[in-house]
Amino acid sequence: MPRRAKRKAVVEGDEGDSKSSNPAKVTRLDDISSAKDESSTATTSVPNEQQSSNDSKSLKKLTITEEVGDIFDAPDNAVIIHACNCLGHWGAGIAAAFRERYPKALKFHEAHCNKFSNKRDLLGTAQLIFPAESDSTRRRHFVGCLFTSCFYGRKKDSPAVILENTGPAMVDLLRQIAEAKKSAKISEVRMCQINSGMFKVPWAKTKAVLEDIILEDGMPEKIRVFSLK
Repeated sequence: MPRRAKRKAVVEGDEGDSKSSNPAKVTRLDDISSAKDESSTATTSVPNEQQSSNDSKSLKKLTITEEVGDIFDAPDNAVIIHACNCLGHWGAGIAAAFRERYPKALKFHEAHCNKFSNKRDLLGTAQLIFPAESDSTRRRHFVGCLFTSCFYGRKKDSPAVILENTGPAMVDLLRQIAEAKKSAKISEVRMCQINSGMFKVPWAKTKAVLEDIILEDGMPEKIRVFSLK
């Protein structure tokens, strides 16, 4: 029995020595461990900051150029863009000019709108209509439709709602153009000063929304905007 007790005491003494025999050494080890952790954290955080900086530098935004001229005087396979209501009605303003020049495209547009019982489901989306006119006297253009207001006339949406729908609608259209380019030739992209006509939204506000769009791979990088004066 005494021998066992003595052995136990030795064991307990060893544990005590390991915890407190050299507190200075323990402190230095803790300091070294802490320093290594801090060094490791600092080392790993730098690449993340650089990556974030590189990502921000690599982002491309849509470029809008403005010029005076006839938007429809474009080469074959150009995309001609305008803003639309969700009822399939091209009745006034520049929409009437689209109706006159692209009657078959209008048929595709009407059919697309009629698929939606809740017309507001179209808001913030777009439709890209491939060249549909078979008349040899007409140029073969894609027609891009941006659904920015549900109704037209006195029932049109407010400028704030129209602007809110403009960004997502343009992103949707640019994605469709990027996809179309995989199998079809697109010569250029043109647009009128969308929303500024019958929807009564100042062009400068719409332009600011468009220029804030971040481009994805394959999207057109530039849109030529035409006005008559």
